[in-house]
Formats: sequence, structure tokens, C-alpha cells
Amino acid sequence: MRTGAALLCVMTLCSGGAFASECANPNAIGTSRTIVVDPRDHARIGTMSYVETLPLAENEVVLTFDDGPRPPYSTRILDLLAAECVKATFFVIGRNAREYPAVVKRIVDEGHTLGTHTQNHPYRGLRDIPASEGLDEINQGIASTLWALGDARADKLAPFFRYAGFGNTTESEAYLADKGIMVWGADFPADDWMRIGASEIVRRAVFRLHLKGRGVLLLHDIHPATALGLPALFAALKAGGYKIVHVVPAGPGLVATPTEPHDWRMVTGPHTPASWPQTPRSLKAMTFAENYAAIGGFTPQAELPLKLITPPRWMPRGADPKEKLEARARPAWPAIEKANLKDSSFLARPDPKSFGLEAKFEALTGMPVRATEPVAPPKLRKAIAVRAHHAKAKRAHTAAR
Repeated sequence: MRTGAALLCVMTLCSGGAFASECANPNAIGTSRTIVVDPRDHARIGTMSYVETLPLAENEVVLTFDDGPRPPYSTRILDLLAAECVKATFFVIGRNAREYPAVVKRIVDEGHTLGTHTQNHPYRGLRDIPASEGLDEINQGIASTLWALGDARADKLAPFFRYAGFGNTTESEAYLADKGIMVWGADFPADDWMRIGASEIVRRAVFRLHLKGRGVLLLHDIHPATALGLPALFAALKAGGYKIVHVVPAGPGLVATPTEPHDWRMVTGPHTPASWPQTPRSLKAMTFAENYAAIGGFTPQAELPLKLITPPRWMPRGADPKEKLEARARPAWPAIEKANLKDSSFLARPDPKSFGLEAKFEALTGMPVRATEPVAPPKLRKAIAVRAHHAKAKRAHTAAR
């Protein structure tokens, strides 16, 4: 009964405060507009998984954050969004919502859209678990988020859902469509769950946005590099002429934004469907060269090797766990310090060609993508050479026998 009530609440919500007031920061990128979508008209969006995407105009982007809440990173990201007058969509994990209800309340109180992301975030979504357990993951995630919101804010939970790891199943998609819950994929990621620095997150996000022209950006509010790179991302989007769009669900008093069927299809030109990441070379070549130059100078401190200081337990022993977020023991964000840089040249760096789109950048602009190849320090090179020699000798000895 509780699950049924939770789903009914999600199906009959209103956006409640989703439309932002005027921005007090004259230099902020801000939210250009708000669109209202009806989940029953378009049940699944995001070209990484589905045919349709949101009805965005050229150079428009929707920011989404997964896997939270997890302070202090989620709260820092909320601070940055507020400073730039930007509204985003958060897909929270049910167990995290129960652990940090104050952050969940803050998300909706500040006008952001709140969706769900399963209860426990199975590793490969719902594909590796029985269908009944998959539906339980969906329902429990909704119930936990409603519990975190409380009765006073229950109507602010949007009927939006994103699969953990994009691990969708036919059974769960039919179930969600029947309940009037919209499944969100994404149009491009920033790979911020990988071990990459903040400036690399910004570079990949803006680069892929340029190739698609518009779409839904996948980020995570549980990683320090994401929070560190967000100011640079806003600056890059603003320099490139991109606009941030907020999405809310239709409901009592809110009618869906009028659209045409072709508005929900990804195009890179007049009626030219693009099977991402393939893009005609002639499109936006010069503008992207200018946009890339605009973000080329961003080098946030996360680009250097960082050593994260593990924060202490949020509360002293015996304290009320509901008061975690008010604990004074929490260090000021970001609590980071530079690691020993003596052997930093051998630290693993991301391969710029790993995503496969950087070659297109070279073709578009003629500018080579700078790759940082790891170089081992002398002592380590000698040790590697010795081990290789021993292995070669062992193979020769084995072959002689």
C-alpha cells in the first residue's frame, strides 16, 4: 500500500516552485528557459539509450546529476548552482536520500527537479537481477525519496526515473510507462565517474556538447572533481554561447510545452538526423575552434594530483543520526591538499583518444589534441627493465627444456 501511494503521489505531482525568480548575479549564466514535459506523451528520452530526446533548440543543454546526495559534494554543487542561478535535475539513490534527507529537501526547496535512481544502484542496473527485484528497486527508491521529502514536499517529486548504469529492461520499461513515469537517459556524458581531473571533465563535456549541438548532460554530484570543475564548466558554456534549460513535469496547473514530433529527435542541421557520435565535418567547424580555445586555459587544481582528506565521521558517538548535516565536525569544503609531486609524471592520465571523438576535433579544426603520456621515473624504469629481463630469461630457459 505504501508503494502504491508513493507511485500515485509521483503520478499526480505538480512542479511547485520549479520556475526560478530573477537572478541576483548579473554575470551568471542563469537558466534560459523552463520547458514542461508530459511523461505519458514521451515515456523515454536520451539518445544514448533511446530514439527520442528532449525538445531542445540548438546550443541548449540540460544538466543532470546522478547518485546523490552525498555531502559535502552535493551541497557544494547546490551552492554553485545557486550562485549561477542554474536549475538542474537530480536523480537520487533511495538509500542516500534516507541518509541525507536535509539535502533532498534542499534540492526541491531551491527549485531543482528531483527524480529517482533506484534504491541501491545495482552495478549493471536491473539487467543482472530478477525482474521482481528490479521493480522493487524502483518502488523502494521512490518510497525512500518520498520519506526524505516528508509529507509537506511529497508533491515535488517528479515522475522522472533514470536507470542505474543505464541498465534498462523491457519489463521495467513497460511498468514505468504504465505508471506514467518518464525514463531519462542522456545524450552525452562527461565521464566524471572516471579518475580524471576537473578540467578534463569540462573539456569532454563541452567537446561532446559541440558535436551534438544540444542535449542532456550526465554528471554526478558525488565526486569532488565534478564540484571542482563546475565553475569552469559554467564559464565554458557561457563563452561558447550555450544556454541551460530546466525541465519540469506537467501536472495540475502546468500544461506541457507545445512541441512538434520532430522536436524530440536529435538533429545536427535542418532535418539531418545524426547517429551520435557521427557528425558531418562541415558543421560548426569554426565555432568549435573558438569554443575550444575559450576553455583551453582552464586548469582547475584537480588537474594536479590530489590527496583527498577523508572527513571524520559526521557526528560524535551517541549523537542523533538525523542531525548529521548540522555536525560541526565536518571539514570546510573542499578539504584537499596536494600530494607529493616527486613521481607525479608517472601518475595515470586519461587517454584523450579513448572516447573516439577527439579525432573528429582534429579533422574539424586542424588542432592536434595534446596527450599526456606517462613517463616512469628512472628508478622505476630500471626495475621494470630488470623484471622484463628476468621474465625473458625464464621463458628462454623453459623453452630450452
